[in-house]
Amino acid sequence: TLLASSAASDVYKRQVQYGLKQQPEADKEWHYQRFHQHLMDKYAPGGYLKLWLPDSKNTERLKELQTIILNEELLKKTFNKLFSEEKNN
Repeated sequence: TLLASSAASDVYKRQVQYGLKQQPEADKEWHYQRFHQHLMDKYAPGGYLKLWLPDSKNTERLKELQTIILNEELLKKTFNKLFSEEKNN
């Protein structure tokens, strides 16, 4: 599967759902750019999300998210899968 955990999957899915709700008429590329930018701003290394307990489960989940976010090909595949699922629901 593309996603390491259901926690990671939920984060990505919520981003796709939010974009479709806010801008349902926008094209797929617009949605991907918004999705990508938000993930980079919040979850990428140096993003605004700060975790205070370095050995917590949340830190592990963040590392999972970052692994996919920093792999452009994998991130695009993840987005495409979720975008298709949400558009067809």
